[in-house]
Amino acid sequence: DRIHFIFNNVAVGNLAAKAKEMRELLEDEHEPYLARYIVVKRAAIEPNFQTLYVSFMDALVSVLPGLLDSVLRE
Repeated sequence: DRIHFIFNNVAVGNLAAKAKEMRELLEDEHEPYLARYIVVKRAAIEPNFQTLYVSFMDALVSVLPGLLDSVLRE
């Protein structure tokens, strides 16, 4: 639920803060789930927000370095 809440409240002005909040929630083993969620439930369904999600991914990768590989696999 917290992951969904963070994504629902992410904005250009709070990307770094939301990325940090996400990092505090997730363990490394959760990266595959987050990657699938980003690709399947967000980016594919909400094309109007893809630019925001790319920016959020940039912020997330700085705190979750393995996430980019997981997203690319998805």
